[in-house]
Amino acid sequence: MDLAQEAPQRPRLIQGSPAPLAIGNGGTRLICAGCENLLVEGYDPRLLIAVDIECHRCSSVTRTEQWPDLEPLPNALVTLGQRGRFLIEQTLNLSTAKSSMTCDQEIARIQAISGIRPAAAVGIALTLEGIADLEARVSHLCRGLDECIRRTRNAFARGNRRFLNHPPAWALVQLRAMVESGRRALSTDDLVAMNYLHVSLSVLSRWQHHERFRDIQAALLFEFPHAITQMIIASYLADVGTPIGFNEPLRGGGRSPDMYLNFDARVRHAIEVKAPEQLQWPHASPTAGRLERILEDKFRATRGQINGGDGGALVIGASVADRVFGDVLLKVLGELAAAGEIPSRISAVTTVWLNPYSSIEPAAGGLSLGGQAAVKTVLNPRYTGPVAIRIGED
Repeated sequence: MDLAQEAPQRPRLIQGSPAPLAIGNGGTRLICAGCENLLVEGYDPRLLIAVDIECHRCSSVTRTEQWPDLEPLPNALVTLGQRGRFLIEQTLNLSTAKSSMTCDQEIARIQAISGIRPAAAVGIALTLEGIADLEARVSHLCRGLDECIRRTRNAFARGNRRFLNHPPAWALVQLRAMVESGRRALSTDDLVAMNYLHVSLSVLSRWQHHERFRDIQAALLFEFPHAITQMIIASYLADVGTPIGFNEPLRGGGRSPDMYLNFDARVRHAIEVKAPEQLQWPHASPTAGRLERILEDKFRATRGQINGGDGGALVIGASVADRVFGDVLLKVLGELAAAGEIPSRISAVTTVWLNPYSSIEPAAGGLSLGGQAAVKTVLNPRYTGPVAIRIGED
């Protein structure tokens, strides 16, 4: 009997002590919806996810709980294939299980709600028509863009051509001014503007269906370095098969990591994003000593966001317009890791560098998103838990 189209029966969790079909270490009991036969003693809904269990006594089917809509499924996951009725003929011991069990339909359901969408091609035509099209596409993804463009144009008219309160708006105004002037040679400002828009359009359209996207929209206009770094790393992890969850921004104080992933049913790994102002264009590339101090400050700033239990990864976003900056950043991080200066609660430090020169001269090494953002990881030898991120690792 195919139950894929049938409405699931809600599991009943009551006290009782008949012989179970499965034994776990959860805090409740799963009871047959038809005859109240005990199906699972120590039922843990994070181990048996949307699975249809047939009662051997009355043949009724009870479906276990679905996974929370906005939470990523565990990396340790076993699918039982298409949804059907599963009859447990002998006692199944789940007390030490780490891999969750589910079905293809539940995986597809979570992917539809909170998973990433396929990447769309992004083209930037340096014509007045092309800039108008860009404005329309960015406006669709960023609510409030028109007012930000108005403020930026006013700043340009006053001679402030680096009014960066709203970077996507600045990028659009910068490129329109370039096209209207008839200038053909691309300046660094032009390349940075193209980079901002190319990366924004590349990654944001992939997440606009997500319930957390409203927060992302606001952050893109007012906290661009942090927001775009977060979306780049989220996109890359999802593309390589590591789904992530976005934590809801805390209102009224408090600290939590920006994102997380589930290693298994019980172990959650934090992903915290930092985008130091000193590492963003138009700041000049810092010296190696200054860069070391900036990174050490961000290590300390993860207290309360990355704990010593399940640990987490730190992501550093940068947009310094220096052709060799990526190499210098990785060298300093490698030296800090080798010297034991990265706290043991941090599993890895991943760099996301919006390299404005990559569109015309790809950076050596690293992984690129749309030819615009180089992503590399340095593992922390002091961390002893499972590793979540291995991006561009040498």
